Amino acid sequence: MAFANNPKIVRCADGGVPEVTDEHGEAATQSFLKGQLVYLGTDGLLTECASDTVLVFGRVLEDATGTTSTARQVEIIKPGDKIKMKLTNGGTATTSASYEHGVAYGFYEASNIIYADLAEKTADAVVFLHGVEDKDGTEVAWGIFQVLDGICQIGIGVGT
Repeated sequence: MAFANNPKIVRCADGGVPEVTDEHGEAATQSFLKGQLVYLGTDGLLTECASDTVLVFGRVLEDATGTTSTARQVEIIKPGDKIKMKLTNGGTATTSASYEHGVAYGFYEASNIIYADLAEKTADAVVFLHGVEDKDGTEVAWGIFQVLDGICQIGIGVGT
């Protein structure tokens, strides 16, 4: 269930950037699940993003094995990428009506799912662009966000 509820990378309608995947080893004792956001630790190994994480390398495409340095495929998040994320307000489900366009929010993690957190405005990671509606035009608990350039490890170097 975590895969269906974790962030998805959305490409820009004006051409965007093609998907980039790479393989990296996982850090010790990891329990990330397919679809979860990860970052590269100072050792260059994949570590699952948690609440208030201010780095992101990508979206892991395989579950962790729990064995240090086991290679896992990652869809890399690049500066300018837009991602669809579930919404929360400190752990309570919410809709995009509570979010402000152009305002940065942080991450919240629960049960291997990463959310954009309305309550987190100091550990900024993503900027809210717009909400997502169902086929009837009703807002749902998802939003489209742009990842802040300063947290994308592809643009700032490993483990910084």
